[in-house]
Amino acid sequence: MSTGSTYTPRCTRRPRRPAARTTASATTPRSWSPPTAPSPSAPARPTSRSPRGTTRTTGSGPGPAGEDAFPLVEVDEARFGLPTCWDQWFPELARAYSLAGADVLVYPTAIGSEPGFPGFDSQPLWQKVITGNAIANATFMVVPNRIGAENGLTFYGSSFIVDPYGRVLAQAPRDEPAVLVADLDLDARRDWLELFPFLTTRRPDAYGPLTETR
Repeated sequence: MSTGSTYTPRCTRRPRRPAARTTASATTPRSWSPPTAPSPSAPARPTSRSPRGTTRTTGSGPGPAGEDAFPLVEVDEARFGLPTCWDQWFPELARAYSLAGADVLVYPTAIGSEPGFPGFDSQPLWQKVITGNAIANATFMVVPNRIGAENGLTFYGSSFIVDPYGRVLAQAPRDEPAVLVADLDLDARRDWLELFPFLTTRRPDAYGPLTETR
């Protein structure tokens, strides 16, 4: 089995101050910068949290459901959610982790070619979906994918790290092992949600159809 990428995220929080700023991509220059906005003081976050959950599904079968389905792991000042592989396609899961207070979601992944559709490359769609979930939920996404071939599948690597603005901080090649290192400015989550308050302007009362089995 060939492995993909190794990650070393470095997580920091800035002192709270009402100063505008831009955050540059670690390895992929962009021609634009994220919106800048003041960062007014906000209430301190509680030290204890009760993660919210929905049904989690993986390629090997349903995962746990309920209030304990989406636990967070604290590493220094960062709160990590640790779903896996198939979970990355579901916006509901990323939202549940974000509501629980996750700063970073890590998706260990094994994805590659589609034997039934040899001419189809899902890599661009895979990365766009995860990046969109990062933007919609103000989370960093750390996505290690394996390389090599096994049981008729060719895995396409391309491991990556994106920030809450959707910018690629680090990206691995498709067919070579790599070590990705990125600095994660954890206050980017707060700043983005102050500018676009996705979590506080939701309408759960209108989302009943999302819980129906079809």
